[in-house]
Amino acid sequence: MKKKYKIIPDMKFRSCLTVNPFRIEELNIAKKGIWYFRFGLQAFELKVETSDEIAIDELHLSIDVIDQAGIPLDSQYEITIFGNEIIIGPYIGILATHEQSRLEELLYASYSKYIYDYPAIGGAILIFSLEGVDTKNDIIEGFMYNPVTDIWEKGQYCYPSSIFKTISMNKELRSFFQTKYKDRIFNIYNFNKWQMYDWLSNISTVKDYLPETYLYKKVNNIESLIVKHEELYIKPIYGSRGRGIFKVSNLQGKYKISYDKNDGKQEVIVNSIVELLEFLESQIKHKAYIIQRAIVPQMIDERMVDYRMILTKDQSGNWKENGLVSRLGMTGNITSNISTGGEAEDGETILQKSFGIDAHESFRLHKKMREVAFEAALGLEKSGVHCGNLGIDMLLGKDQQIWIIEINNINPNALIMVRVGDRNQYYKVKLANMLYAKKLAGFSEEEA
Repeated sequence: MKKKYKIIPDMKFRSCLTVNPFRIEELNIAKKGIWYFRFGLQAFELKVETSDEIAIDELHLSIDVIDQAGIPLDSQYEITIFGNEIIIGPYIGILATHEQSRLEELLYASYSKYIYDYPAIGGAILIFSLEGVDTKNDIIEGFMYNPVTDIWEKGQYCYPSSIFKTISMNKELRSFFQTKYKDRIFNIYNFNKWQMYDWLSNISTVKDYLPETYLYKKVNNIESLIVKHEELYIKPIYGSRGRGIFKVSNLQGKYKISYDKNDGKQEVIVNSIVELLEFLESQIKHKAYIIQRAIVPQMIDERMVDYRMILTKDQSGNWKENGLVSRLGMTGNITSNISTGGEAEDGETILQKSFGIDAHESFRLHKKMREVAFEAALGLEKSGVHCGNLGIDMLLGKDQQIWIIEINNINPNALIMVRVGDRNQYYKVKLANMLYAKKLAGFSEEEA
């Protein structure tokens, strides 16, 4: 683990950093020359001095720099050298909500879980809302974690070095943060179902795992497709939890429309294509939808089964799997969503049960699913999307064919791991998010 330092206010000098001589040599910092001290997005020119009286795990920094940068003194920091910059950190921001009024509530209910292993992260950690960002003065009102008191301290702070974005935002704000942070903010772009298909269908290693999908333009598009495929899913390009999804089945002259509600599966049967199109048009209206070929999945007791694979980037910037969970829908439902009565189970257990295979075969199948998920994650990056965590939803056909149905990239809910009794993995996902943000802040694993 990389060495950590305590910052001690220095009242004697201005714009000066004083370090133990042993650390100067170890860090390869020349005493003479021009140096800049960086904390977050702020940089200050200073001189570097040495003193044998300073402990090797201390940095004596002049009070004027501490005050200007707003450096929390109860945190312990790592040092990284980039050119003629001495960077202390990491200083990580978590963009948690839109409204400032909700920030404190979410802080203790959800976001404190990201710092359960603070010693592995270190540095300064700021949680903030969009409303708390002052773009004119480059300051943020939010809550800074104090590792000594284990309390979040409200205040105004400078911009962090990297940002983990967990909410959606509009184009104007995305442009603002992209300009400020470039590749040091992740999950910044929230792609929809159609964009996912459009991008990945051009990736040779992924396209064969995507069911045929079409952008809904007018209701008459459905007429030719229901003849070609016999069963279709019609899905809103935005949205989650299975809301607004219709399944259309061709019954040779009649058509069945199935959809889920909180009280279970709903069905409507119409006698002609005209009635089908009229019904769908009344439901869809002017909303954005995709039309997707329905995959016949391997089911258990007439229950829809799909799989959520959680991927996170580690401190080296490489994709890692953080768990495979199976979701079983209510009997007869067209989706497996937990919000409509579904249940979560361990992924490999359900692979064995649904296909009647042993642990060796389920491991092999799990491995293949992981390979496909990694290719999809890399394919998104080739399309220009910077992600640090993904929830990849898959279906498996009766022949064990793997199909990617959807990818969640805003902030896939790792609580599904708790539902299958793996709370440890849940916390590992949270830590992985922070360690990747630490890398983006300038503190990669290779430097540790």
